[in-house]
Parts: sequence; C-alpha cells; structure tokens
Amino acid sequence: MFDEPQMTKISDFQQLGQAVNYLKTVKRKEIANSVYAAIRAGDLSQGSAYDIAKTEQQRLEEQIERLEAILRLQYELPADTDTAIVTLGSTVTLMELDRKQQVHYQLVATPAANHFAGEIGIDSPMGKQLAGKSVDARISVQTPAGNLRFKILSVE
Repeated sequence: MFDEPQMTKISDFQQLGQAVNYLKTVKRKEIANSVYAAIRAGDLSQGSAYDIAKTEQQRLEEQIERLEAILRLQYELPADTDTAIVTLGSTVTLMELDRKQQVHYQLVATPAANHFAGEIGIDSPMGKQLAGKSVDARISVQTPAGNLRFKILSVE
C-alpha cells in the first residue's frame, strides 16, 4: 500500500480525524445508497453494479479501519517539547473545583477518544480548553450539567 502519514502537529491529527469523519458519514452513506440501488436493479451477478458497489464498500471499511488505527497509535512528543504544556498525548491531572475531586485524562485525537478510558478528544470542549495550558491554569467547560471549573494540577 503506502506509508502511514507522519503526524508531527496537532493539526495533522485533526485533519486525519476530519477525513475519517467524512468517510464514515458521507462516503459510507453514498456507497450504501449505491448498494441499495444495485439491489433494486436486481442484477446481483459477478461484475454487476452490485458486485462493484460491495467491493467499494469493503475497501472503504478497510480504509476507515486503517486510518482509525493510525489515530489510536500512542502519540509521542519530541524530546525537546515542553511537557509542562498540555498538548496532544499529554496526561493531565485536574481538580474539579466545585466538588474538590481529582480526575485524570489523556488528550488524544478526537476520533480515538474514549471518555470511559480517561481519554479526551483534542476537539472536544474540554480538550480545546486544556490545549496549550500549563500547571495551575484554571479552565471552565460548559456541559449539559452546567459549567464545570477545573484547575490543572499536573501535566505529564
């Protein structure tokens, strides 16, 4: 095939995430419509529009899976990067100021985010507030439950 892209900036991850989102929302629907139209046409023989659409659908799913795997890879910061600043791949310890409760999150590419595993997407409201901040910074995040306030205790 081809080499995996070298992503050195947060914007590279964001662009790849946007590409995956496009494939999953727009292209997947287009191909599904092609499959459906081929089924309605009735010719399901080899080499038919149905066969071509199913092959295209399989290739799309493989491409989505490959790109999502790239996004899930552990992002390593270059050695000269200031680890006291929250960036993609940082693990942060926060104090929720109203409840005086500590929480830990890792900032990841948005398509790879899994809140239940302690991962926050860089494009999420909290990710946007955290990015570029350092220890002792205070952030405020608007949620359906209201405005939550945090203080950054550590950045790793």
